[in-house]
Amino acid sequence: MWRRGAAGATQRYGQSMAKRCRSHRSLRWIVALTMAAVMCYISSQSLATPSVTETFVVNATHGTRHDFYYLFHCDKKFRQDVLDIPTHDDWVAMRKVYAAVMKHETSASALDGDGFHVPIYVDIDPVMQRSVYAKERIPKGTVVWTDLYEGAFERPEQYRIFLINMPRKFACEMLYDWTYYLEDKEAELGTTLYAVMDDSALINSGRDPNKPNVVDVSRPNSTLTDVVATRDIEVGEQLLADYKDCRFKDGEKFFGMKPPKSPSRYFTRRR
Repeated sequence: MWRRGAAGATQRYGQSMAKRCRSHRSLRWIVALTMAAVMCYISSQSLATPSVTETFVVNATHGTRHDFYYLFHCDKKFRQDVLDIPTHDDWVAMRKVYAAVMKHETSASALDGDGFHVPIYVDIDPVMQRSVYAKERIPKGTVVWTDLYEGAFERPEQYRIFLINMPRKFACEMLYDWTYYLEDKEAELGTTLYAVMDDSALINSGRDPNKPNVVDVSRPNSTLTDVVATRDIEVGEQLLADYKDCRFKDGEKFFGMKPPKSPSRYFTRRR
């Protein structure tokens, strides 16, 4: 459906120091105290731990993954013991932002749909956190899901504007977990970035080659991809995929989103 077709955060840190002089002290003492105060101030500025409210900016043309990481306070987000489960309204809100950024004229019913063809539910796994489970038995060969609600970005400006305007509650997940780059020789930059905006984003990796129970199958003469059950999946069983082909290592670099090899002062000071 969506296959092909700002804002900045600025905060400042400052510190002031003043010393009240007493009139009865001699000029020599006044000069000495003033010099001592100046030296203390300089020393404090060079040795003190910097504030986390340093100035940095992200906009349509500027900002790496790390810039957005610290803008969104993802360090705090990913330290949560249990991560929030997106509601259907949360996904719809993301789709609306995407449609606005890409200037798609999308009907309300299209925005409100669901890519799953079988009943599923989302719950918390003690190890994998958010996970997708079969609500009914799924026979082998069944089409489980279709990528109707994946957004596609061919330009980094589009993606940055999307991130800036995304609901903050799940911005970190979209930055790290719910987007992926694929090589695309027809695209101007040689890559396309895809953003998943439904519960399929919560399908975990099977890791072990024998564990995935769903697989991607491209439709002939179509841009759509189906996810198909590779074996019978029982009620309450977690859906697991193989994501080894969902990473184009140069995609982030082509998009200008790859952090520098030597992280800037903003990154090291926030840890």
